[in-house]
Amino acid sequence: MARRTSSSRSTKQSKSATKSRSGRSSSKAKPVKLWQLLLLIVLICAGYLYQQGYLDPYLHRWGLDNLAAKPTPVTVGNDSGGPQVTLDKAGVYSGAWYQAYFTHPVYPDSDENHHGGVDAAIVADFASAQQSIKLAAFDFDLPSLTQALLQAKQRGVTVQMVVDDENLESAEVADAMGQLEKAGVGVTYDSRPAFMHNKIIVIDDRVLWTGSMNLTVNGVYRNDNNMIRTTVEPLVQNYVQRFSDLFAGRMGSSAPANTPNPRLELANGASIETYFSPSDGVQPHILDALRSAKQSVDVLAFSFTDDETAQELIGLHQAGVDVRLVMEKRSIQGTGSEYATLEAAGIPSYPDGNCYVAHNKVMIIDQRIVITGSYNFTGSAEKSNDENLLIINDPDLAQHYHAEFERLLNAAQNPRQCGR
Repeated sequence: MARRTSSSRSTKQSKSATKSRSGRSSSKAKPVKLWQLLLLIVLICAGYLYQQGYLDPYLHRWGLDNLAAKPTPVTVGNDSGGPQVTLDKAGVYSGAWYQAYFTHPVYPDSDENHHGGVDAAIVADFASAQQSIKLAAFDFDLPSLTQALLQAKQRGVTVQMVVDDENLESAEVADAMGQLEKAGVGVTYDSRPAFMHNKIIVIDDRVLWTGSMNLTVNGVYRNDNNMIRTTVEPLVQNYVQRFSDLFAGRMGSSAPANTPNPRLELANGASIETYFSPSDGVQPHILDALRSAKQSVDVLAFSFTDDETAQELIGLHQAGVDVRLVMEKRSIQGTGSEYATLEAAGIPSYPDGNCYVAHNKVMIIDQRIVITGSYNFTGSAEKSNDENLLIINDPDLAQHYHAEFERLLNAAQNPRQCGR
């Protein structure tokens, strides 16, 4: 009997152990299924895109503006108002967070005229640089900027440049770059078939210049251009990051979409969106801004070949929005030009009145939104060139761009006689 009792006890213990092991086994977490992992990744990515504001155009299109991500407002105040220099060949306007510069070409041009332009303000900023100057330019031949960069380098300022090699065949460009490289300036050349078309200057990671103006004699003294100078720190950091990528050779399709602050809301009510192509897909953001138009769209274009943008303008015109275009006359008959299409649709369209080149790439929407940068309204700008573009909702800034549009429209409607 004792033996059976022991055996029975052993059997019970064995069953108990088996049951215990079975219980532990059944309490183990179930393996994560592939679809669950993919869903988690999608949700994380969607959250990031929402936080950065990349989904806002789609939310707007679907009537869900109240769900759009709201960036923390950036407090800004008037800075020094930019370099304290007198410019007699440029229009200069200051606001709460910016200085806007417009070139005022003189015809006929001569070497004696090459003073008092936007370059004088840039030179003054270079003279104040303490640590670094970062410059990305499609074209570069201004003697004033070359000498200012050499002087900064001699003071111990780190000078770095990114330049497209497209223009090195020019004796002036080759001479300027030769002097700078000989002095130890770090230079990265873009040798791709596509253009590194930016016009970016960052000084001490604190001051930003950007716009349509090539850093050349033509760009400053002969062509119609615009530039914005600002010290808004998060905006400056967007361009510091982009310059870092360009200087490292990350251009075109290899450039990452890594803008730190793609959407900024300023405490004075203005907002700024920063886009770089081809990484950011710029065109949809332009189209989305145009779809917000209720009263007017004014366009200054060096080149305009983008079908979708043209059709959006035509649709706005047909809906009663006042659309006007001033375009570089040499581009009107170019391959794929949208000028004739827009004109045929009834949009008031004018060849520019500059005896040299109308080089702006600007849209002004309802006299409150300004679109500007290096980005021409073309497929190349969207898909292959390195470009930058700002969409700025600020009625104060827009009034200055609107006044410049009216000045250039008047010149187009009353063109001067240009010699050879």
